[in-house]
Amino acid sequence: MVQLSMVCAQQVERLTRPTGRDQIACDLQRMRLPGGIQVVERVGVEAEIRHGVDTNRVAPRSMNSRRIRSQLGPSAPKLVYSRPMFVVACSGFPVPVSRYWREFDAVEISDTEIAIPGAGTVRRWIREAPKGFLFTVVAPGSVSESGFRRTKENKATCEEVAALASDLKAKAIIFHADETFKHGKANRAALRAFLGFLPSNMPPVVFDLEAWKPADIAAACGDRPAIAAYDPLTDDPPPESKMVYLRLPGPAGHRSRYDEASVAKIADHCNKLDPELGICVFRNIDMQTNAHQLIKRLE
Repeated sequence: MVQLSMVCAQQVERLTRPTGRDQIACDLQRMRLPGGIQVVERVGVEAEIRHGVDTNRVAPRSMNSRRIRSQLGPSAPKLVYSRPMFVVACSGFPVPVSRYWREFDAVEISDTEIAIPGAGTVRRWIREAPKGFLFTVVAPGSVSESGFRRTKENKATCEEVAALASDLKAKAIIFHADETFKHGKANRAALRAFLGFLPSNMPPVVFDLEAWKPADIAAACGDRPAIAAYDPLTDDPPPESKMVYLRLPGPAGHRSRYDEASVAKIADHCNKLDPELGICVFRNIDMQTNAHQLIKRLE
């Protein structure tokens, strides 16, 4: 690290950025050194060296900064954000994991819908994932197939997936149910009781119930903490919450691709929201392509 005392002959420009949603709130001291290197000191925070970076640039709305960092080089630090974010992810790894780390900032682990991965796989994800990478985890399908009943088997399964989520520091656990789990009085009661049955170390719980409207999920959960996943192209959004979770299965099922007009509508929807954290997950066969299209529109 270049010491500031070594460059006292250089002109020091003090920049004060006001606190605000669209700006990074901190005081900066900037010095230009030979070779285009800028020393940026965050007063009272930390110091960084950036090569040719415009420190006045406001960070984009999308949390995904892979494309920007690829222009700066592999050693460039992650951008600092101070506004609500939407993270764009795929459900599972559509490309080799080492490549996925470079292209995205989040993933929804979907293999867990069938079985919990081995300890070696989990350790490798933790070791290889970039700093600040965001995980969410899909709960085993056996829980929803049972109708979210409070059984010993479901209790053990939920404890196991909660432990995995804790290891990954996952932001959410998703419980998905197909159309056989109908909306009705008995199932509303089962869903509400199930929330009180979950381990205390669970991260936020997300329900993606194909036969239910998002508002019905929210009503069934009542004052118990849970989030209703939804598709903004087909569903009315649930009541506002601190976290928003979009799950996009494809316009005509898993083997279909969203066109540019549909991606634009999704981006417009995201830009109108103001959550503390928004997560948008593509689940269709062309999830990688569609995810990149959305990232470009959110940046």
